[in-house]
Amino acid sequence: MLSHIFKLIYSLVLILFSLIELLGILMTFKRQFLLIVLLVLLSAILFSALFYHFKKSHFIDHEISHIYNQRSNEFQSIISTRKTLLIAIADSLTQNKEVQNAYLRNDRDILINSFEDMWKTFQKKNLISEIHFFKLPAISFVNFSNVEKYNMNVEDVRQDISWVSSSFTPSTHFLVCRLFPGLRATYPIVINNILYGSVSLGIDLHEINHYIQDTHPEVKSYFLLDDAKLQDSLLKDKYEILIKDSQDLNNYKVFGTKKKLDFINLNKKFVYKDEILYSIFSIEDFDDKIIGYFIFEDTIENFIAVLFNYTLLYILMFFFIGLTSVYIFWILLSTYNKEIQHIMNLLTALTNKDFKKVIKYREKLGSTYKELENIENKIFDTSKDIEMYIELLSKEIQDYSDKAFKDVLTETFNRRALEDIGVKMLAKNNLALKSTSIIMLDIDNFKVINDTYGHTVGDIALKHLSSHIKQIIRKDDLFVRYGGEEFVILLPNITSTSLVEVAEKIRLTIQNDVIEINNIKISFTVSLGVCESLISDIDLNDFVQKADEKLYLAKNNGKNCIII
Repeated sequence: MLSHIFKLIYSLVLILFSLIELLGILMTFKRQFLLIVLLVLLSAILFSALFYHFKKSHFIDHEISHIYNQRSNEFQSIISTRKTLLIAIADSLTQNKEVQNAYLRNDRDILINSFEDMWKTFQKKNLISEIHFFKLPAISFVNFSNVEKYNMNVEDVRQDISWVSSSFTPSTHFLVCRLFPGLRATYPIVINNILYGSVSLGIDLHEINHYIQDTHPEVKSYFLLDDAKLQDSLLKDKYEILIKDSQDLNNYKVFGTKKKLDFINLNKKFVYKDEILYSIFSIEDFDDKIIGYFIFEDTIENFIAVLFNYTLLYILMFFFIGLTSVYIFWILLSTYNKEIQHIMNLLTALTNKDFKKVIKYREKLGSTYKELENIENKIFDTSKDIEMYIELLSKEIQDYSDKAFKDVLTETFNRRALEDIGVKMLAKNNLALKSTSIIMLDIDNFKVINDTYGHTVGDIALKHLSSHIKQIIRKDDLFVRYGGEEFVILLPNITSTSLVEVAEKIRLTIQNDVIEINNIKISFTVSLGVCESLISDIDLNDFVQKADEKLYLAKNNGKNCIII
């Protein structure tokens, strides 16, 4: 039956384009365009009706599986992003001099005075719900959620504190403490190789749920928590406040919805009822015990769109939409080209990082179209964020330079800096939804240079190489001597085209460079491996390994080349 339908579709398409060709002789371009749009629309409706009739149940099941997997990936990504954020902040706090002084002097006022403003800022932006410093073994030192109470031993509800203290290893997990249920990151505080305590950062589950709803307004989300766990862990007054607007489901309290959920089986991955898909994801605590569930609610009712997602008809439908959109947009563009050009100027200035010009264009804002004015304002706000980020990143790189993260010979960053700055760069770019790319390069036949002219000449060659590359890359790129004659460059927020241009410019510059030492002229080439990262939680070591594999291919392909 399905093969007959495809034959019918093929015949109709041939007839359709034959009519278009015939009528095109007699009609103007505009009328021909409108006829194409009409015929494509009618064909798409006809084909969709046929497939809807024969494949309805199959595509519904396929859509349910697709949506569940999508929600699963989104949930894992949201939790992973929050864990990365908490760990990054916790790590920076443990390295802070004020934190170390507070522990060395046993003076909690240092912590309160130094971080109270930061705590208020985090709370205002709903980024963090808890900053809690502990002394050994699990004694509350400063809890910004309740500064007045301290010197309490919380080992009975914070097993993670004892574990982190004994293992010297950071931990991220869900946890119900005395004040609220949430996601926690706990990081040991080590000063001069001596463990003094730990710091715990937390985000309330309600805030995570609000974030899900803000970023995915098309999805309803809520969560369930084990009532016995809440009663055992929370303070009595906190428990009463928490459950005030909740409802019961078996042994769980439900937060974020008033819908009755008695039909949901929590042992299943999802439940489909009344054209609504309920995707269920468990919440596990520090001991890997299930203490609750997150539930995502999707309405599945547009079956025609579902069918078109997996057929040629979906392409035809969007072809119609595209043609119509182009035509309408062409008409609209004729009335406000000036505003469009203004936006293009803003984007060009932003792409070139010419922030002064962005401000200059900002003074000329005032479009008669509200939508365009909103776009202009957003571009300007993004410009300010990028400028601030570049300044902060440049300052942070300079700070790391002062920590002796430089290679003495080439005055580039060393491998230790890559392992420290590189990890944070990847995490920051991921949080900002920006990509990071990598170039790994190696001097071809470097051993021959050393054996022929001596290691002193080899060192001069390394210096020349690093000097040229510094002039090519941007100030916020991370340039590292990885070892011997191998170098690594991390390039945040760069397009694929620009990445290839940078690599090729490095290759050509080194190829054309001639070093003259004691009337001896020396030249050499480099091989390069290039990788571009998507916005994901890629591990730095894996990223470097991929670039190294590309470099290996470049060596085997005759050297003095680039493999992407």
